[in-house]
Amino acid sequence: KSFDYWWGEHKFQIQFFNDQIKKIENNTRLTNDKIFKEYVSEILKVTGQIKNKYTDDFIPLFGEIRNRKMEMFALQNISKEVSQTGFEKDDGLFSLMLEINKKVSTTGISLITSLDVVKNNALYIVKESKETTKQKIRNTYFQIIIVITIGIILSVLFTLFMSKVISGPVFKIRELVDKLALGLLPEKLKLKVHDEIGDIANSLNKLIDGLQKTSEFSSKIGSGSLEEDYEPLSEQDVLGNSLLEMRSGLLKARNEDEIRKEENKKQNWTTEGLTMFGDVLRKYNENFKDLSFHVMSKLVEYLKVIQGAMFVLNDENEKDIFYELTCAIAYSRDKLMIKHIKPGQGLVGRAAHEKMTIKLTEIPEDYISISSGLGNENPNSIIIVPLILNEKVLGVIELASFKDFEQYQIDFLEQLGEDIASIISSVKVNVK
Repeated sequence: KSFDYWWGEHKFQIQFFNDQIKKIENNTRLTNDKIFKEYVSEILKVTGQIKNKYTDDFIPLFGEIRNRKMEMFALQNISKEVSQTGFEKDDGLFSLMLEINKKVSTTGISLITSLDVVKNNALYIVKESKETTKQKIRNTYFQIIIVITIGIILSVLFTLFMSKVISGPVFKIRELVDKLALGLLPEKLKLKVHDEIGDIANSLNKLIDGLQKTSEFSSKIGSGSLEEDYEPLSEQDVLGNSLLEMRSGLLKARNEDEIRKEENKKQNWTTEGLTMFGDVLRKYNENFKDLSFHVMSKLVEYLKVIQGAMFVLNDENEKDIFYELTCAIAYSRDKLMIKHIKPGQGLVGRAAHEKMTIKLTEIPEDYISISSGLGNENPNSIIIVPLILNEKVLGVIELASFKDFEQYQIDFLEQLGEDIASIISSVKVNVK
């Protein structure tokens, strides 16, 4: 039983031996060191020899010893003269055992010697491996330091580069915004970036364009040019919409001012005209001929018309009341032949009869013509104004023009008509 136990242990050691050799072979592939490989090759060579010697010589001897012992056990069982303390001596078998033991010892010493060589080589390899490992650690440490240093330098350079790339445009944007905050209108940004900063720059450029247009529009409004076109930046453009409202207010104020100036101009024109004709009426109040001529001459000149005539009431004969032509400016010969007009006769008689001003803009071709170097031409507008005093028509004024009569001119003529009627009444009294 003991022998079988050690024989099993022997098999285990063989497997362990093979496993260790395999590890040596595998680990050898992990390094390229020439000396290391040489020592490992020597170890593998010696261990191969050991393995072969052990397998070819030692194991057979060991097996032979086992067989001889089995024979001795067999002899023991057969012999009946076995002592209580040992086997019966068999010189032949014992000599064979001694010879086998001697071979085992010799082979064992040879194996041990070989193992010493392997051991020394293995120790050298371990030592060299430690030094190599230390050197590799130092090299690795140095490489790590270099890599870290280069990484830090690259990080700093990258940071500086990104700082320039990012902070440069940001600084320009900040400078532009500061100028805008001071009310200045800076030049647009020129950034070749397509990220969020580029979007901000584009928005600021649009703002600058909008402010430029708004500034130009404001300047034109300030110079009085209120008809300029302007588009707000959007419906929510507070400044642009405020400027449009201001322009609308200024246009309204200007229109009202122009209307007021025009009204004042018309009022001044009326006042000056009434004053001037008051002087004429006071100066020529002795007879109808002088009065009519100077009044109509001034009216034709003052109103810038091309024809004028005055008819004065002749009621000396109650049975034959008519309006007599006392003055005609620029009328043709045919017109001058009609000197007496009955109330209700023609437009002059109708105006006198109805006591209403008559204005014509569509003149019949046979009604009146204007003699000039260009020939006979019909006027575009005629106005007939009755001269009324105390509900009595004392005369009629007829004026013709190439331009339409405006309302303020008609009001002036009607107001002047009362003054002329008053003077006519006075002249009639003086004549009588």
